[in-house]
Formats: sequence, structure tokens, C-alpha cells
Amino acid sequence: MTTCEQHIINVLVEAGQTGISIKMLVMNVFNLSSTLFERPDIEEITAAVRRFISANSKTPTSLIERCDRRGYYRLNTYRSAEARQLKICFNQEAGDYYEEEKNNPGGQSGMVADQSLELF
Repeated sequence: MTTCEQHIINVLVEAGQTGISIKMLVMNVFNLSSTLFERPDIEEITAAVRRFISANSKTPTSLIERCDRRGYYRLNTYRSAEARQLKICFNQEAGDYYEEEKNNPGGQSGMVADQSLELF
């Protein structure tokens, strides 16, 4: 799976059951792909997103499904075992992060707290 495809799936997981429009999906993937030194071509990102959506939304059991609104797509968690697994994996990772934050609100996971004296 390429980085662009991973970005698409990440955005679709975050969009949830309401789905996301192709235009917003392209903009999110473009922003995730941009770096300080490299800026991808928006037309290439648009073509890659459209190819991925088209290839993965053909059958009722595909990874991605159309929403009720025209041009909106979401993960097909009801009929696709692969999409359910992705959602479980992403929710578990997010849950682990939030559980760690709840147990250690200072953000120092396993580190010794800084006990040096403050100057001011």
C-alpha cells in the first residue's frame, strides 16, 4: 500500500459514517503529502484519489462505499470485513494513545519527571 493510499484510508477512518466528499478527501491527502521541501502536484493527487476510490468501491462488499449524498464516500464497515478490521485497528491505536494520556497527563510516558529548580 502506497503512502497516498494510507493517507486516503486514514482520512476515511476519521470521516466516520458521515463520509467525506472527493474534493475534501483530495485536499486532506494533499495536505498530508506536502512537506516543507516538497509539494506534490494537486492533479496527480486528484487522479490517485479518484483511481483508488473507483477501484475500491465497485461491489457491495468493497472497502469503500458511496454515501447517500452525491460525491461522498466512506468505509464500508457493514459489508466489508477488511474495512471493519481497519476501523478496529485505528480505533485501538487511538484508544491506546488516549488511555496513555489519561493515565499520564503530563505526557511523560515512562520518563522521570524533571525535578530541577526553576530560575524564575
